[in-house]
Amino acid sequence: MLNSGPLFTLHPSRKTTSQVFSGTLRGTQKIQELLMSCDAPVVKFTDKFTVESHSEEFITPVLNIVEDVYQNVFMGEHHYNFLGVKDKVCHSIISVLKNPVPSNPEIMWALELGNAYKTLMTHKNGTNTFFINLTINDEYDMETELEDYLNAHAKEGFLYHHIPGHRIISEIIAIEEKHRLKVTRMKVAVLYAKPYQTDLMEIFNNVPDVDKSQFWPWLDSMGQNIQLKDWTGYKGDFKDEDQDSYFTVWKGIDIMFHVAPLMTQEQHRRLIGNDICVVVFSENLDSEVFEPQNVIAMDALGTVPQVFCVVQPVSIGYWLGFFSRSNLKSYEPVPFPRDYIFSPADLKEHLLTKLHNGFRMAMSCPPMNRLFATP
Repeated sequence: MLNSGPLFTLHPSRKTTSQVFSGTLRGTQKIQELLMSCDAPVVKFTDKFTVESHSEEFITPVLNIVEDVYQNVFMGEHHYNFLGVKDKVCHSIISVLKNPVPSNPEIMWALELGNAYKTLMTHKNGTNTFFINLTINDEYDMETELEDYLNAHAKEGFLYHHIPGHRIISEIIAIEEKHRLKVTRMKVAVLYAKPYQTDLMEIFNNVPDVDKSQFWPWLDSMGQNIQLKDWTGYKGDFKDEDQDSYFTVWKGIDIMFHVAPLMTQEQHRRLIGNDICVVVFSENLDSEVFEPQNVIAMDALGTVPQVFCVVQPVSIGYWLGFFSRSNLKSYEPVPFPRDYIFSPADLKEHLLTKLHNGFRMAMSCPPMNRLFATP
């Protein structure tokens, strides 16, 4: 039974606004206002959040998918498994590939210390990958040299023992499947902001007009309306409430939207307050810039590392802006040029790709990396 974490320190073809508005539409006051407002960002820069700059070119959004390491890398290669034991209790399993990692710029620091061997540590909280560095003197007795190396670097009281054959594989797979690195489910909070609103509680209480607001058509393009009481799929921490919500399956990922206008105050606190991915549909004037520090206090949406997207509707599509908590590292894709107007289909692809990659990045940042295995 595994009951502790790591045992020793590890080394660690598109159109812009000006192209869309052509022919008979060019020159109208509405178009001129849109073109002029492209000079300003969708989200105002602030020192309290990391606001992403727009790219000057179109970069195809790529989903950052991480598969299960043991099943996809180690299972198909010759490797050795070692049990880490203290007081007759197994605390971790170390798996080491037999063949060293080929030279590449990312591990040059490791190659200076000898060959670099890809290593996987499996423990009760999931898995961690890293490199160990040594020169094998006898490749026919490599398991003994690896065992000696692990014991030389283990914490006091711990011993590693080589386990031959396939005796431990099923337990490694079971732990890896319990703590999957690949994202298969997501919860996305959705807020609706009226023009010039700066009070978050007011935003929570907004109910968009069914006939006039562009919020509901946009939400329909993001997912399907469902009845939670009869819903048998992924519920995203909803209980069996007698209310509506929105859900979609995108690239094999179940996504439940926590739509603030459809939720109670208790659900705002319990669900949205713990969501990592937050979308703000900002039905602002075309020239208005969303100011996150005026709307989102540092603790108003909980203390988890969060990634934010601002969707701003314009006459023929949407503008997008992104910002995040300052403790998150950067993540792709880089936002499109400022004057790019997204169609509903383009917006869903770009927005969900960005949120997915941001979600994975948040999992490796404090305090979430204390609860989940770090990718």
